[in-house]
Amino acid sequence: MKKVLLLADEGYHELELFYPWYRFIEEGIECDIASNQIKPITGKRGKVIIPSITYDNVNIDDYQALIIPGGHSPEIIRQDEKALKIVREFFHCNKIVGCICHGGQILVSAGVLKGKKGTCYRSIKDDLIAAGMEYIDEPVVVDDNLITSRQPSDLPYFTKELVRRILNK
Repeated sequence: MKKVLLLADEGYHELELFYPWYRFIEEGIECDIASNQIKPITGKRGKVIIPSITYDNVNIDDYQALIIPGGHSPEIIRQDEKALKIVREFFHCNKIVGCICHGGQILVSAGVLKGKKGTCYRSIKDDLIAAGMEYIDEPVVVDDNLITSRQPSDLPYFTKELVRRILNK
């Protein structure tokens, strides 16, 4: 069974979390939502979710991919060293890392962008470039294990590529 891990905290972008999550479920891919605590988390538009796992209990060997939605939650997650360690481990093991919109802030703080190609929401473009990423203004950019997209309107391209890579299609 294929399985993915999504990171979320207060202010997560509902569309950027639920669109891929539901597509993964349709494809038979299991999903866990990780956060620093198992407590209700409210998205930008008011949708409340409860994470299924804490950062402390994540075993990256259980997952084929890590998905980082945007919204305001990346600003919180990037300050949590346990979350950054998870991101670094996914990169170290060359596992798929999907990141959309403001999710790139977490990649900056994890220090994993040097020499990578990718995209992000335009307001954080300079931050990712300063962290060593080559910015490409496209709906989806794939660089080895890193899959990035700019914004919610890119979700069809982002999610299609994630599903293709996770299922090795």
